[in-house]
Amino acid sequence: MPTEEDLDQFEQMMYEILSSTKKTGLEHGFNICKKDGKLEAGSICKGTECEVGIKECPWPNTFLQVHTHVPGAGLILSPQDIQSALASSTDFMCLGSLPSYRSKKGAFQCYKVNNDNPDNRKFIESWWTTIVDDPKPTQEEKEKAWAYIREEIYKILTDKSDILKRSKRFDMILKDKY
Repeated sequence: MPTEEDLDQFEQMMYEILSSTKKTGLEHGFNICKKDGKLEAGSICKGTECEVGIKECPWPNTFLQVHTHVPGAGLILSPQDIQSALASSTDFMCLGSLPSYRSKKGAFQCYKVNNDNPDNRKFIESWWTTIVDDPKPTQEEKEKAWAYIREEIYKILTDKSDILKRSKRFDMILKDKY
C-alpha cells in the first residue's frame, strides 16, 4: 500500500498533469508501478487532444494509471481507458479533467479495478470485436459488442459495475489545491 510520502508524490504529479493539460490542451498521464515491494512513479507523458500513450509497467505490476482528458471532455471513461486498465492488470485508475461537472477548477475520479471479475474477458472480447477486422465481424456483432460496452460504461459511471468500483482513497485529492 502507498505511504503518505507516496500519496503526496502522486498528488503533486496529478496536480502537475492537470496544470499541463490546462496550459496545452493536450492529454497527459503517468503510471505508478509496483517494484520490489515499493511504488515507483513513471515519467509524465504528453499526448494529443484525444489520447496519451503512457509508458507501461512490467505486467502485472501497474498499481495506478492516471491520465487527463482535455478541457470540456469531462470525466467519462472511454472504452480504451477501461480496456487499457484491464489489459495491464491495473489496481487503480484515475481520470482528471478541466473543467468538470463536479468542479469548475478540476477534479479526478478514481476507480479500483476488479481484475478477478470474469466479465473482464467479455469486455475485452467485445472491445476487440468492435476494433479488429480480422476476422471481420458482422455489423450485428459490432452493434451487439458496442451495446455491451456502453452498458458496462454506464454501470461504471453509476457505480454499479463489478469491473471497476469508485475508489474514494484517491478520488478528488486536488479539490483544495486547484
